Amino acid sequence: MLPLKSPATPVLDPALAQRPVPCLDHGTGIIPAQGLRTALARGMLIVAPKDPPIKPDQVQPASLDLRLSTAAWRMPAAVLPRHESDETIDTMVKRIGGTPIDLCEKQTLIRGEVYLVRLMEAVKLPRGISGFANPKSSSGRLDMLCRVIADRTPVYDDLPEGFCGSLYLQITLRSFDITLQAGARLAQLRLRRGISPPTAIAMRTMQQGAAPMIARRDALPLFDRMGQAPPRMPVHDLRTLKDGITLSIDVSATTPSARVGYRAKDNAPPVDIDQRHLNIDTYWEPVTAQKNSVRIEKDSFYILKSREAIQVPEDRAAELVDMDTRFGDFRSHYAGFFDPGFGLASPDTRGVLELRSYETPMILNHEQPIARIVYHPLTCATDTLYGADLGSHYDGQQLRLGKQFL
Repeated sequence: MLPLKSPATPVLDPALAQRPVPCLDHGTGIIPAQGLRTALARGMLIVAPKDPPIKPDQVQPASLDLRLSTAAWRMPAAVLPRHESDETIDTMVKRIGGTPIDLCEKQTLIRGEVYLVRLMEAVKLPRGISGFANPKSSSGRLDMLCRVIADRTPVYDDLPEGFCGSLYLQITLRSFDITLQAGARLAQLRLRRGISPPTAIAMRTMQQGAAPMIARRDALPLFDRMGQAPPRMPVHDLRTLKDGITLSIDVSATTPSARVGYRAKDNAPPVDIDQRHLNIDTYWEPVTAQKNSVRIEKDSFYILKSREAIQVPEDRAAELVDMDTRFGDFRSHYAGFFDPGFGLASPDTRGVLELRSYETPMILNHEQPIARIVYHPLTCATDTLYGADLGSHYDGQQLRLGKQFL
């Protein structure tokens, strides 16, 4: 593990480190932006000596963007450290024979390969604070499986309370070669105080109250910040609310040629993640519906959208959860984290689905259950909302590709 340092103080008000902050020091739930800034000031989120300090714009409404460092390896396979021997990532890389790569300059990572990159950010978590990570939306929409691993931690994306050490990102590319370099932000970290699993009662109260957070496409505004109570909207399935609210797929088409999704093309050129306005037709082919159904080919990657509109209030965050395999043998998302404020400005904001079928081709029907969404409480309402004012790329989204194609 590399030696670590605290971030440069110009990023934040040093006084934050001294005074109590309720959303970091009290309560149970995901820590919002103002709590993350205090965590930075207190040295809970740090960087290695040769890496640049954490930037203010890395702090999102309820997460921190993580940056790739220059240290990377091409790995022979995906792997986790051995738990029984307290194995570090450095020891693991040597054990299985990782090949070093320098990301000081742009490098093109090859699809089908597995890579490991040390992240600039590291953590010094106190007791009572744990961490969990997920890919950023733009990573998921490029079919990049990005998972955080750490020393002596034999699971992906979870950091136990009290963890201290460097973080690494395991990257697997499935559809495109990807060109990137140090500083790229492919994943994000959330901090959590205590454990607050959602309950069926809490989920039912949120969804069936005067301001439900999930609504059908033709619903009126479903979370009215001005206090007006919109009508209640149905959902597909309230039987398993403790596991989330069911979302379905939207493959309805007004005309036979109407596009309802995208399928990644084989043998497309590399995607430079820093570029914008890439030609969609070079990388994607349109998906059209036949009688409100689409055929999903085995091991192909698709971008689709949910039938339901989604909104996330200021005191909640949300994430997508895979369906039970009884609903189909597929993966419906890679990223799937919704910041507080998502959809509040646009009542018809949809969830974008990153879908891959594993075992066989399959036909998906309009309104077929495709994923579940779980709402998690924050320790307090965030002071930074997802949306256009923050420069969020997917504010008000319908069917939308990654930011490289916008």
